[in-house]
Amino acid sequence: MGLVNWKRWHSLLALAMMAGLAVTGCSAAAGPTAQPSSVRSSPITAQSQEPSSTTAAAGSAASTASTGTTSLAPTSSLPEGLTNKTWVELGSEAVAPYAAGTLDNSAHLTLPAGEWPLDAADGRVASVVVHGTTRDTLIVRDLTTGAVVARYQHAGALISHAVLGSSAAYFLMQPDAATSPSGVYALDLTTGAVTTLAAPDVERNALVLSPSGQTLVAEVGTMTATSSVDVIRLPSGSHSRFEVKGVAQLTSDRLFVTTDTINLYGYDLATGRPAWTIPDVLLQGAYFTSDGSRIVMQTGAGNATGQGRGLPRSALENRISIVDAATGATHTLLAVPQGKPGYFLWAELSNDRAAVLLTPADYPQEVFQAGHGTAPAAVLNLAMGGLTPNAVMITER
Repeated sequence: MGLVNWKRWHSLLALAMMAGLAVTGCSAAAGPTAQPSSVRSSPITAQSQEPSSTTAAAGSAASTASTGTTSLAPTSSLPEGLTNKTWVELGSEAVAPYAAGTLDNSAHLTLPAGEWPLDAADGRVASVVVHGTTRDTLIVRDLTTGAVVARYQHAGALISHAVLGSSAAYFLMQPDAATSPSGVYALDLTTGAVTTLAAPDVERNALVLSPSGQTLVAEVGTMTATSSVDVIRLPSGSHSRFEVKGVAQLTSDRLFVTTDTINLYGYDLATGRPAWTIPDVLLQGAYFTSDGSRIVMQTGAGNATGQGRGLPRSALENRISIVDAATGATHTLLAVPQGKPGYFLWAELSNDRAAVLLTPADYPQEVFQAGHGTAPAAVLNLAMGGLTPNAVMITER
């Protein structure tokens, strides 16, 4: 599933301050400005709630998860397709050791000390082993058993990002952490072979995969108001590069989405040209539906009350909306007035039919901490707009 990596939000704030965007706004990209779609039904107003060379995978057997896995009774009331959705904590080293699990609490995994999580999907967890300034070992584990599915080590390297596809883990790596830029690589989850998709010739700092697993996009250059992206088509490995505004967020096979913290930009992947702009939105999280036709997104200031200076009050509301990927037209399903506790869209756990929303609106690891290892979640029906508060209690370990 193509989705926003919410771990990057702090970097986006730095971008906004550097460019002066949060205070003054910025001009829209060339291309049409999306207009709200006609409203099918009134949105819910929520009530306040309290190397291409191939290299065999190297190295000794990987360390096993420190506490293994646990099984709990699954939650039976979840909508179809959500029960086995996989999550992993992403955040600072302060919350280590990191945990992973499924939405229905049927399996949990605690990563060994010294490993940082990078991604989780389809019952697998990708992590990197950290040694001082190097992060040279990528490990993919089966969430249910804790067994190592694939492992790759490149001594002295820095592996910074990874996304999991159905048959491969795609990752950014600086072969020499001290001197080299980063390349894009694929670790085959069956054979353990590693293939170079883009040579380590420029600095790259983000990686996103389309829901189909057929399009991989890497952000090129440092995080500035304008950057470039490499678009890699899979499995052929053919790629192109074009310039975008803002920083990388998510992609389908046809559309790539960026944000500068107050505008959302859609780019046609076939031409590299702007397709639409949605102004005055503080993007907090988003994902493409499986066919790439819609984007489910969370916008608004949420708990970060200082982020919305210079924006209209409507832009500060915590909203869950659906965007037509072809036109940029938006339809709001849920709106929480500014100053009221909102929701956090946990995109990794959501699907085409329903969005999973944490309460309160905060990063998952912080909700777990506040809840002493539990996180209440609501489920929003994307077709009808119905909200089920406290539909599931997610346990951390």
